Amino acid sequence: MVLVIDEFPYIAMANKSIPSLMQNLIDHNLKNSKLFIIICGCSMSFMEKEILSYKSPLYGRRTSQMKIEPFDFFDSINFFQNYSIQNQVISYGIVGGIPQYLQIATKTAVQFL
Repeated sequence: MVLVIDEFPYIAMANKSIPSLMQNLIDHNLKNSKLFIIICGCSMSFMEKEILSYKSPLYGRRTSQMKIEPFDFFDSINFFQNYSIQNQVISYGIVGGIPQYLQIATKTAVQFL
């Protein structure tokens, strides 16, 4: 079973005891379970300071970490295949490489160019 907690910084800022509660839960209740927890957050500084640092209650409990980067220009223009190269450059300049923004831009009936 997989539990994904997205935007964990918002949860942890709303209740400062959440990381300690999760530590206790992991150490005492979930240690031998088959639960796989994925914690996500867009605030990299918060994730590094409050979740991954030595002083964090969750320190030492991660098995992996990933930094997800936006698409580069060449991956992003695949969303705008029917555009001229000039309009692909403009589109990437407006939308950037965030996959959700690229999907929204390509699904809208109104082209912004």
